Amino acid sequence: MLSLWVGSLWTVGYLVAPMLFAVLDDRRLAGEIAGHLFYAETWLGLICAALILLPEFIGGIRRAILQPDNILLIACVVFLVGAEWGARPLMDAARTADGSTGPDFAMWHGVAAGMYLLASLCGLLALWRSASGR
Repeated sequence: MLSLWVGSLWTVGYLVAPMLFAVLDDRRLAGEIAGHLFYAETWLGLICAALILLPEFIGGIRRAILQPDNILLIACVVFLVGAEWGARPLMDAARTADGSTGPDFAMWHGVAAGMYLLASLCGLLALWRSASGR
């Protein structure tokens, strides 16, 4: 489950989304498609995290929260949620009436991209720890 989640994070964020901008002439369309993919990725992350963490939390929430692997997964979810439901609405608000990007768009896009990168790195570290038996 974890490898599916982390693999999809890296595939969508660092292969598919950049490819959309490289292949499509319409940058706005590429951005809309990428936005839909990141939205789906956030939901996939929430579902995977719930399926991975639920058995851990049944044994005791306090003990489960303090486990390093669980902290990484929770951080991953927090970063994804922050990017999708924190920064993305601000990106949308930074669009002008004609749909072009306003002056704050790039800043909020950078915040969202940074949060996605942190989520991706947390996921990769969790996957590495899982594979190495740590």
